[in-house]
Amino acid sequence: MRSLRLLFLGILLFTMGYSLSGCDDKKKTVVASDGNSSDETADAASSLLYIEVYSRPETSTDADTNLEGGCYITSSSSATTCNINIPESTLYYSDLIFKVGTNKAENCQRIVFRPYFYKRSASATYPIMTGVLDCSGPTPPADCYGGAAPLLISSFPTSTGQYFLTGDSIVAEYTLTSSNTRRTTSNDYSFYTNANAASNNSDKATTTTTAAGGLVHYVANTHVDYYAGCMDPWGTELYGLSLIIGDDDAEGSAIDIADDIWDWDN
Repeated sequence: MRSLRLLFLGILLFTMGYSLSGCDDKKKTVVASDGNSSDETADAASSLLYIEVYSRPETSTDADTNLEGGCYITSSSSATTCNINIPESTLYYSDLIFKVGTNKAENCQRIVFRPYFYKRSASATYPIMTGVLDCSGPTPPADCYGGAAPLLISSFPTSTGQYFLTGDSIVAEYTLTSSNTRRTTSNDYSFYTNANAASNNSDKATTTTTAAGGLVHYVANTHVDYYAGCMDPWGTELYGLSLIIGDDDAEGSAIDIADDIWDWDN
């Protein structure tokens, strides 16, 4: 297995550019692979570009994971949007592992991964659990943002994503620690919900809102979905995947019809 080479590329927020964070980021686990793993799925093995999402119980001490779903690009398409719904309790109490990769390295020289994020507030007095936070300036701190990117990208919001070269590795893994685990150390009320993993906000472009009993805030037009892109040697994006993760409330089930853990679509 060759080492995963991580490079930096500066960008402005909310553009189509990408940036990379370093390997020493304590917020995430990034693992490179040569793609010859015995647990590779058939869909991944035949895809030009893919994202697969696995869950692992936060208390697990072994490597057992469950494939919750995937998003795949085949030769018949250049872009797609996928939805993966995860049972709400599984989503809240599990680490999520994102496998991003290709099995056609000759097509994709560089793969970019931008985790989901949104801006929580533009206020100078944004309320957090330990007081207030100034989110009003041109370069607000990372705690003014929610979603997975602030947890996975060490230099966020200066950097909003990461890329790797397929000459070094054809797949990379990114591990998002469970919201329940983050709740014990975070200053933000949103970690009592699924808002930092689930990106299913249907009002993201038109609404500024306070939700979940006043605990979760977001600013309109700042919500960015999970995304992966495949770049050729000239920097042209050949394939792109947009991924929306939803919180499944088991509505209609005779066993459980309640929405027990808040998410964007309740």
